[in-house]
Amino acid sequence: MQYTLESIIARLNTFGYAYDAEADLVGLTFAKNKAEQSVLNFCNLAELPEGLVYVTIDMACAEFLKAKYDVGLLDINSLDLSGVVTSVKEGDTQVNFSAGHSPAENFSAFLESLLTGGRGDLLRYRRLAW
Repeated sequence: MQYTLESIIARLNTFGYAYDAEADLVGLTFAKNKAEQSVLNFCNLAELPEGLVYVTIDMACAEFLKAKYDVGLLDINSLDLSGVVTSVKEGDTQVNFSAGHSPAENFSAFLESLLTGGRGDLLRYRRLAW
């Protein structure tokens, strides 16, 4: 998969976000570039490897949705956050879902999972900077 605006738009659609080309193009382009640069800087790479495309798409979605929400242009109730995981515990495997949490708490957990869900992948590609 290539890292394109279309791939980010397709991912946003899976969350129930209706992309509006006229209103969202500038913000989405900014989020795309910011996410890519963050990944490249963290990993100390010159080009985005194929193995980090999905991680970068999720990061771009999180950046875009957070920016829209922060300026009051996103109705989080329009997003499908029904399966958001709010916590994970590895020892004895405990997973809690979003039941009983406010929409804002679900949205926050959702953004956090998009931003940090690929941390292991980023570490795999990370190179030392001299």
